[in-house]
Amino acid sequence: MYILGISYGAHDPSAALLKDGRIVAAVEEERFTRMKHAYGQFPVSAIKFCLDFAGIALKDIDFVACPFEEQGQTWRKTIPYLIRHAYHYRKAVGEAFFYELYIFMTGKIRRDLQAKFKQNFQEFPKVRYIPHDVSHLASAYYASPFNSKDAMIMDIEGRAEIAATTFASADNGSFQKISQINVPDSLGHFYATFTEQLGFKAFSGEGKVMGLAPYGKPVHDLQDAIILTDSGYKYNTDYGVLKPGKKMLKRFGRPKMKDVPFNKEHENLAASVQKRLEEAAVHLLNKLAAKVDSRNFCIAGGVALNCKMNGVLWRTGIMKEMFVQPIAYDAGVAIGAAMEAYKQLGKKPNHVFEHIYFGPEYTNEQIKKILDECKLKYKYYDDIAGVAGELLAKNKLIGWFQGRMEMGARALGNRSILASPLKSEMKDIINKRVKHREPFRPFCPSMTFEAKEEYLDKPSNSPYMIMAYQIAEGKEKEIPAVVHVDGSIRPQTLKRSYNERFYKLISSFESETGVPVVLNTSFNVRGEPIVCTPYDALRCFYGTGLDYLALGNYLIKKEIS
Repeated sequence: MYILGISYGAHDPSAALLKDGRIVAAVEEERFTRMKHAYGQFPVSAIKFCLDFAGIALKDIDFVACPFEEQGQTWRKTIPYLIRHAYHYRKAVGEAFFYELYIFMTGKIRRDLQAKFKQNFQEFPKVRYIPHDVSHLASAYYASPFNSKDAMIMDIEGRAEIAATTFASADNGSFQKISQINVPDSLGHFYATFTEQLGFKAFSGEGKVMGLAPYGKPVHDLQDAIILTDSGYKYNTDYGVLKPGKKMLKRFGRPKMKDVPFNKEHENLAASVQKRLEEAAVHLLNKLAAKVDSRNFCIAGGVALNCKMNGVLWRTGIMKEMFVQPIAYDAGVAIGAAMEAYKQLGKKPNHVFEHIYFGPEYTNEQIKKILDECKLKYKYYDDIAGVAGELLAKNKLIGWFQGRMEMGARALGNRSILASPLKSEMKDIINKRVKHREPFRPFCPSMTFEAKEEYLDKPSNSPYMIMAYQIAEGKEKEIPAVVHVDGSIRPQTLKRSYNERFYKLISSFESETGVPVVLNTSFNVRGEPIVCTPYDALRCFYGTGLDYLALGNYLIKKEIS
């Protein structure tokens, strides 16, 4: 049985294909269109990739799963709700109007697919509608290592249909919603609004606020912005929703302008916002733990991309095991909707995440043809991982393009920019020469799974760079380029079985330096999606200060005339 999950209509459209409950392929549309977040686009290229990879056509799909409520239920529920809060949700009402019109009827989905794929269907695949928050919950639970056990689950985001935070409990392979907190009480909108105040773009720049926060101190009391309650929390919308409101402007002045340098006031505000988010998240976890006996915890939703918050939750000791859905934002609901649709058919989704390499890949033959077409010099190495590890030990910067592309916001060793973590100045070099981004932005390490006990304080399995830990005492001097100013570290702990070639590269670097850790950041520059094709990789390579590019088994050295 094939189920095609499609997320579209807003930001981060994506597609995911399940065969008998397992993921065959999944990818974001932005990787093909090269437009970050691919706002408002229908994921035609993502769908086409999934079908082509499986060797099937659209007519072979049994069900299409969509992560929103059925035929106008979203319309009837959401628009009146937002209108009741119209003063604060002026922008959201307009966005919702467009969004709900786009998905109003099954016929629209039919017309989109027929037009994009130039196919007529005598019998259109049946459509199953899965509420947005349920799709997030499903993506977290069914992909977790305890998807047949009990668990407590949380979805924290900006807005689903009307839910902003949803709680659920699971037992023996099924989950049930317990309660939800509706907009305008949204932790996602709280953080997004302060993101705008700090001069970044909502739903895009939140990670920058998180990166800026450790440079400041939480001197601003924001208890009146997020008010903790017995049922969860309330958001004081006088601070604004998606755009700074009157209380924000009165208390903190005009939003930071793009050309104004960051100062201590900006850093302190970022620190204060981050602290209040963490306090609220811990409060919610305590409330959920009081209702659910399980100490297995799953979390998804856009706010779950906040790795510092995730680290704080882990260090509470409330849970025994914690799974953060690595594709926690809206790209991941294509997977969640497909999994929940499969479950509703009386089946059991059986894809526990061990990796998220679900995207396109290119053979050495395809890569060689492209290199020859571009008239480039290259060398072939059987042991490309060993060669790359030796070059990293010599402080060379490498673009690393291998195997199937990762889904999600983090590069995990298949579409990566790699460097040595041993010198602190490497962080500034990559931010300036390669990524072209703000100097306060930190970088992450990839380390062998066995090294986590040595380098992390209170470690756990962390294969997706989505949880922050404190560096083990004394190790910050050993790998300073991947340790943030507050001593935090956001690692990928890599098992050999998950990515053999990348594990060999890290081991090669260890053989040269004695350190089983490399600096790993996504293969892109600021404002662009992670590279997808060899052409994308070549453009990024020649447009940045990288020294080498490893495409499959081929190594290209940048020639300087």
